[in-house]
Amino acid sequence: MIIEGSEQGLSNNMLRLVTFANELLGAHCKLREIHWNTYNQSAHDLSDNLMYRIMNTVDSIFEGMMGIEERPGYGIIYPKIPNSTNIAEILKALIAKTESLEQALSSPVYSGVRQTLKEFKESLNKSIYLSTLS
Repeated sequence: MIIEGSEQGLSNNMLRLVTFANELLGAHCKLREIHWNTYNQSAHDLSDNLMYRIMNTVDSIFEGMMGIEERPGYGIIYPKIPNSTNIAEILKALIAKTESLEQALSSPVYSGVRQTLKEFKESLNKSIYLSTLS
């Protein structure tokens, strides 16, 4: 993925964002599988809510970055699907990846993107708690 993005001339921060987006899109795919295979209504509803939040977050952070940097181009979407079927494990991994991206985007120009990431991380923490109730 990084090699392909580098060939497109993307900045390091846009490459980080593309990598992060592929992690989120992979989690979205896994949550879809969980959604289709669970008999637990609360897990079904939680995965529904998480899929919605993930897609909105991907869109928000890309729109924020495109206001600062370049458009990512085509041929960049390669979802990295997690192996786990445990919602809490998936969310904990996403929190770690979100924190890593937040730290990488340290320049003040990225404050709006960092705010979106912070809000996303907070919602993931709440969802981890909710996943323990299902």
